[in-house]
Amino acid sequence: MTTQIPSNDEDIDDQLYNRQRYVLGDDAMKRLRQHHVLIINAGGLGIEIAKNVVLAGVHSITLQDTNNTNMLDLATQYYLHEENIGKNRAECSLEKLRALNDYVKVHVSTKSLSDCTNEYFQQFTCIVVTECTLDEMKRINELCRINNIIFIMADIYGVFSRCFVDCGNQPFTVFDKDGEQSKEVFINHISPEGIVTVAAIGCTHTHAAALTQIKSVGIGISSSGGCSNRANPKCTSLDQVRCNAIRCLKTLKTSSGCALTVTGGTETGHAGGTYSHGNGYKIDISLNACINSYITKSFAYIGKRGDGAAQYKASSGNLYAKEGNHWDITFTATC
Repeated sequence: MTTQIPSNDEDIDDQLYNRQRYVLGDDAMKRLRQHHVLIINAGGLGIEIAKNVVLAGVHSITLQDTNNTNMLDLATQYYLHEENIGKNRAECSLEKLRALNDYVKVHVSTKSLSDCTNEYFQQFTCIVVTECTLDEMKRINELCRINNIIFIMADIYGVFSRCFVDCGNQPFTVFDKDGEQSKEVFINHISPEGIVTVAAIGCTHTHAAALTQIKSVGIGISSSGGCSNRANPKCTSLDQVRCNAIRCLKTLKTSSGCALTVTGGTETGHAGGTYSHGNGYKIDISLNACINSYITKSFAYIGKRGDGAAQYKASSGNLYAKEGNHWDITFTATC
């Protein structure tokens, strides 16, 4: 028994798809709503795919299976129970799939693949094949490629699995306007009206601005030369330090409750590199019993650096290296 799939253009329900819309965007959601998906065989993998596709919100899904439930199915197909043994797997799963999402039309077909015509397959925009023979896969894949239908093959064998995806002669359209990589920004404020204010990309501080920030939480600064000239290696400068590094340092102060004193910043004389002092990612702080204990107990010891400095890594990815008289901290993760 096969049910014809009607076409219908429904609006996106924001109550149901709120989170998904923010992740995928409305354009992707609208394209998703246009898809008619055929999933062949309702075993453990097939039903997991069907469940996820229904929840995602496609237009319709057809679950096609000629197999009846056996004892082995009960170990992998969570919609089947002992009372379903001997009954068609897809038909037994139909109502449970329908209950997941009222907006998705869920149908069942008990046709064998050998009885399916090319016209039958052409009504779908995506065909997912599981538990099929190689000849069946090749036949359906060739038909999908000719008709520009998305073809997906997937199977699981114990702890092993395989997957093949063929999006046809016109695989996909790129909607990216400029091809640039997405940028990471810090949100400074969200107004009651929903206006988002973000920090400047690649944000850095002047020495004076950074000093104001760290002093606001009680962090001190020390310089062997008593100066803040970035070009003088005897000075301690925070000029062009990363805004995120200052945020992370303030977080370290408040979370540890320890006295912190900055002894090294962006001044010349440090080693170079992408995540270096000169590029504003590293800050040195003096050793003391409180912060020593906090860092070594709170973060994971990952071994010694090439120069012998013991290294500790926070779950965020920030790195703490215990040098002779100070902690050399690399702030690469956002705080």
